[in-house]
Amino acid sequence: MSVLSAIIKSLPLSVLALSLSLALAPGAARGGAPPAGAGRQGKVRIKVVAILTMDETGRPLGFPGAIFYDRRADETYVVVSADGGKIVVYGANDFPEVALGRGRGAVAPRAVFIGRDNLIYVCLGRTATEPARITVFNQAFFPVRTFPLTGMPATKNFVPTSVTVNRAGLIYVTGLNSRGVLVLDKNGKFSHWLQPMDMVLEQSTVAAAGSKEKTGNKEKTGNKEKTGRKEKVLPESQIDLSSLPAALRPRLRGSTKDSPRVNEPKLGPVQVIALKLDSHGDLFLLSEETSKVYVYNPSEELLYSFGEKGGSSGKLSRPRGLAIDEKRQVVFVADYMRQTILIYDLSGRFMYEFGGMGYGPGWFLYPTRLALNGKDQLLVSDLFNQRVQVIDVRFAYKFPTFQVPFVFDRSRDISVPRSIKTSEMRQFLGPGFEPGRQAAGREHGTGPAGTI
Repeated sequence: MSVLSAIIKSLPLSVLALSLSLALAPGAARGGAPPAGAGRQGKVRIKVVAILTMDETGRPLGFPGAIFYDRRADETYVVVSADGGKIVVYGANDFPEVALGRGRGAVAPRAVFIGRDNLIYVCLGRTATEPARITVFNQAFFPVRTFPLTGMPATKNFVPTSVTVNRAGLIYVTGLNSRGVLVLDKNGKFSHWLQPMDMVLEQSTVAAAGSKEKTGNKEKTGNKEKTGRKEKVLPESQIDLSSLPAALRPRLRGSTKDSPRVNEPKLGPVQVIALKLDSHGDLFLLSEETSKVYVYNPSEELLYSFGEKGGSSGKLSRPRGLAIDEKRQVVFVADYMRQTILIYDLSGRFMYEFGGMGYGPGWFLYPTRLALNGKDQLLVSDLFNQRVQVIDVRFAYKFPTFQVPFVFDRSRDISVPRSIKTSEMRQFLGPGFEPGRQAAGREHGTGPAGTI
């Protein structure tokens, strides 16, 4: 029996109601005691109030990769990858009630979103008989319509990873093997691509890497799918990865054997792995490639971006999920490789981080997606621990009063910040203030909800 299996089997059922308080200094490292003087003065406190480990049949969750919380019904939707995949629905008491799966046509689900019309939009990956698609279900879990993601510009190898629908009915879909966000109209017809621009690998290099395929016991470099041999991830746990999509498998640290030759980065469209829509209609797009969040207004004008790639505190290695807490004016980002959750204020300034690699409550083993429930508690899909943690996060912070977030437009060599339209195709940097400094504006007291 593996170490991980032994630990999971030894956990009592009461773990669903487990409560744990942790005090971490802001910007704490991935494990152990936080270093003295790390980060800004203050603390972030996390309390694990529940851990979801079982599906509707009483079996362990099999690689929960995505989460969605339905505030109107007070239900949590968890997408799992094991056994062909399904979506497990948890009630207000965090008890698994029902699942949407193969019997209703939800084969190989990747993400889920519930629109204002109460329809359930499910991202489905390619199968032997079906293309990648968005299938829409009603509240009784009967399929209403399906939007195949084929025959559209730049969707040849498109695999959907997240979806959202705005007030106008436009459907925004992120996917693997693509650059930008695919935008469909309310009837599922192609509308356009929304493509954040940033410094990325030269496009010819990216294209060459994507088309380079090897057979036999070697890899397909473009999407890192491996065949003919087992992928070694965590030697001590010996987790079976056969049911896990290749995109969710972590790569060994420091492995450059199959990496394409990196040329000088150039301005170009970025890859987007996940997205969220806030109550104002603003779009938050997360790029694992650049480790940045790109924020657009409802008119699809770029407002600003934030995030910095790196492997140390306050930086993002491979971000996979985000959640927007409008009440406390922060954005949570899950770093898949650093095993941490980072907290930014809405202007893009890094505030705190917590977590680290581990098996206990409050620790993570490759976290992927995030959501907030009706109590403003953070839901974390803890992939290789095969569970979802429900965490109450509290922190102290003085939020500045600032206008619309902004960037500096270097193409005009000016120092006056302004928002930049994507149609201008110009290089941008953001947010518009120096590292360690905040946008100008008076400060007021700490936020009302969830503060300490």
